Amino acid sequence: MFVEDLAVKNKKTFRRFSITFFIVFLLTLIDMVAFILTDSKTVFKVVAGGETEISGKLTDPIDPNELRPLPDQSGGPLANRDLNRLLAVSPENRHYAIQFTGVNGRIWRGILKTEPFAAPADLAFHVLQTGKPEEPRPIIYHVFIYPDEASYRHSYLSLTKRWTGIDPLWAPLMLLPMGVLIFWIGYRIARQEESDLQAGGVGPIYRLVKQKEHWEVVFGLGSRQGIRPGDTLQVLDSQHRAVGEIVAREVAVDHATATIDRQTPIRADYLIARVERAAKPSKPAAVTSA
Repeated sequence: MFVEDLAVKNKKTFRRFSITFFIVFLLTLIDMVAFILTDSKTVFKVVAGGETEISGKLTDPIDPNELRPLPDQSGGPLANRDLNRLLAVSPENRHYAIQFTGVNGRIWRGILKTEPFAAPADLAFHVLQTGKPEEPRPIIYHVFIYPDEASYRHSYLSLTKRWTGIDPLWAPLMLLPMGVLIFWIGYRIARQEESDLQAGGVGPIYRLVKQKEHWEVVFGLGSRQGIRPGDTLQVLDSQHRAVGEIVAREVAVDHATATIDRQTPIRADYLIARVERAAKPSKPAAVTSA
């Protein structure tokens, strides 16, 4: 894979890019949460001459009988009732119009359309059911009209919305595939580095547990790397300097468990290195007489 090969050849650059990317991803998540918490369900923002989908709540649900399809006089399929005859906006305003597109219980949906000549304003309205008396305390909605796209964007606290115009709810989802790819490449690189270390007799610490009198260490060297129970290994710090010794107690194929004195300096980012065994002296060859 080209991207993976490029990342392996430029590990430092890839790590810096990964850190930068995940910082940006975290910021988009924070921005999204801030947008959700600060966004008002009763405020609709739009640029003059533009339109946007809106929704809200009725004080009381519409009678289901009012929403049943009407019979077609010609015998054709049933026709849906015109919601714009069942619902109305008060007060009406020449700068904008609302076309209702759906009702589900108390929830109404519609499209807010503004006129090109609409002046910047904060206009209030409420939705009512035609043929019924107005509620004494209806839900009040506000339409904010902006003269241009720039002022519209800067009305939001969200940096994503201000800088890109993208809905903050979409930004993390758009970055997610790249995050998965970076994580997968990083995992492959880490596994390759671990394999290279093990080939040289060095393994990472998988688990470090503090016991009452000692540390229990599980590390990435096993019988596959020639480790046997009772073998002595070196503890290396982050600079690959020997800081102590450890004795393998239980050995599996790809890892081993050992204990070490609690006074020995050791951390989870340290390494365990195999100590090469001294070669056994060979028996002297028998001397034959002539």
